Amino acid sequence: MQDDMHYYGTLAMAITAGIPRDDAETIAYAAQFVDDSTGYDSSEHEDHGLLYGISTAHHPLQSFLDRMGAKVKEGTEEQRKIWIPFHFFPGAKGKVLSEKLLCVKNGDLAQEMLENNLEAALKKPYGIALIGITAHVYMDTFSHYGFSGIASSFNQINSDAISIIKKPKTKTYIEEKFKQFIAKLTAKGAQAASKSLGHAGAATYPDRPYLKWKVSFARPRPDGDITSMRDNRNDFLEGCKCLHAFFSKFAKAKYKGSGNHTKFDDIEKRIRSILSQEVEKKDRILAWKVSGLINDCTSYNPEIWENEKMMFSKYSVSEDGINTKAYRFHQAATYHRYYVLKELLPNHGIAVY
Repeated sequence: MQDDMHYYGTLAMAITAGIPRDDAETIAYAAQFVDDSTGYDSSEHEDHGLLYGISTAHHPLQSFLDRMGAKVKEGTEEQRKIWIPFHFFPGAKGKVLSEKLLCVKNGDLAQEMLENNLEAALKKPYGIALIGITAHVYMDTFSHYGFSGIASSFNQINSDAISIIKKPKTKTYIEEKFKQFIAKLTAKGAQAASKSLGHAGAATYPDRPYLKWKVSFARPRPDGDITSMRDNRNDFLEGCKCLHAFFSKFAKAKYKGSGNHTKFDDIEKRIRSILSQEVEKKDRILAWKVSGLINDCTSYNPEIWENEKMMFSKYSVSEDGINTKAYRFHQAATYHRYYVLKELLPNHGIAVY
């Protein structure tokens, strides 16, 4: 998913679930910032304080190209530390590890993660940021299912095995973007290997809300299927409904029902209409903005939190930087990554980091 869903769609679900506006915007910022956060640290404060950042962002093509010729350990560390816990949440289905790492839409492990992070968020000072990070991870299961966050032959598909079922108005634009993506890989000599990375072989097909498409994998899924029929609109709508329910549960526990809660049934038609629009991302964002669900919302800009991090060394004392949203985000991301990689997955017999 892209920022039309991870920020604007998330914000709409948070506000309508009864989360106060300021916290809802922080949650939505954290949700999208997962795709933008670098691992760069702040400058060291004169009192030796430091904001040590962790990277939650993944860029499959660039990551691969940067690691051409890298040792195996160096080339896979990002996948294990970033892609698995933050973007391709494992479903733990199947018999072998590579099958267990395949993402499952709204799977049992994702539900376990929701429960844990909700409980932690109600106790931790970085709870609002943690809810946003959790929202990103959870929503990605509704678009990344069937793919793995680690380089695997289970991700391999043939470019001629992807087809658009229902032809949208933007069909030519989408297909041209796909050709350009494959051409870049071919030019860099990375095409074959890239098909093992996440959903790189499917380009941005999983990220477009309105797209109805079909993909044939090189290897069967744990259920025996090779061909996957995708209706992104229905998947994204299901994700919105589930995220709204998660936010409603958080709002009830955190704010004791003091917020303005709207039932999902009352907004479902509007959301379906937004997801159905066959337009470019900037126009999908506009559709959320004029929907009446997020009136006068702050536009997303990742530089705001990056600049907060850069300002860390300028405070009178470094302690003053702890309550910034940037610091809280990195606290929450560190907690989430540790929980997933060192607690949740090992509890299910999965050791990847």
